[in-house]
Amino acid sequence: MQKSAKTEQGKYSGKYALSELLVCGECGSPFRRRQRKNMATWVCESKTHKERHPDVHCGMDSIREDVLSWTVVFAFSRLPEFKEELEGLLRGVEADGLAKLDARLTSIDEQLEGLGTAPEDGWSDPWAAEERENLVDELRGQRDEISMQRAEAANKALQIRGLLHRIEVMQGGGKATGRHMTQGACTTPDEFFAMSEPPYVPNKFNEDDVFRYVERIVRYPEEVEVQFKAGVSLRVRS
Repeated sequence: MQKSAKTEQGKYSGKYALSELLVCGECGSPFRRRQRKNMATWVCESKTHKERHPDVHCGMDSIREDVLSWTVVFAFSRLPEFKEELEGLLRGVEADGLAKLDARLTSIDEQLEGLGTAPEDGWSDPWAAEERENLVDELRGQRDEISMQRAEAANKALQIRGLLHRIEVMQGGGKATGRHMTQGACTTPDEFFAMSEPPYVPNKFNEDDVFRYVERIVRYPEEVEVQFKAGVSLRVRS
């Protein structure tokens, strides 16, 4: 685990891979790490910081850090069960998401180019010139919005491909080591994403995997739900 940074009380830390991800399934409060002698546990914040949650009476049990880490590792190990679902999600993102967004961006760029090359005398009327300027602003606003949507879709695709690569490694069909390219070479987003992550080692807790791929972890009385950014989730008995 990452080294901790003590809070004002010296007992809790926010510098761990699971911080800000682990939440209580009963009251919705985040969990905080607590170190006691040789054992670390995660406790619902409604119990550790009563002043922040004066009206919350939560009965959720704490969970040992080693148990929680094993739960996350086990969740990753079960990803092959979701291979077909992830492949379907990827097809949807690429066909219904990225392809359509790219088409809309191309259309807007063509409209902007047409407005930029319009004859000067065609906009000699002040009112027409103002209308053109408003149209350009509107198209640029649409382009910015669609570009953000495309960035989100591209990130979702990277998340899915990353998990599919891990499944391939688990099933013996892929390499666990990250790719390397010549310094200065141009890279695609997929290549950059692959180069910037450490080698994947199945059945071992990896903070980087948690930061990259896990959206949220929800603690329930007898289970822990691991929600992946790629769009799949599963529950593990704890």
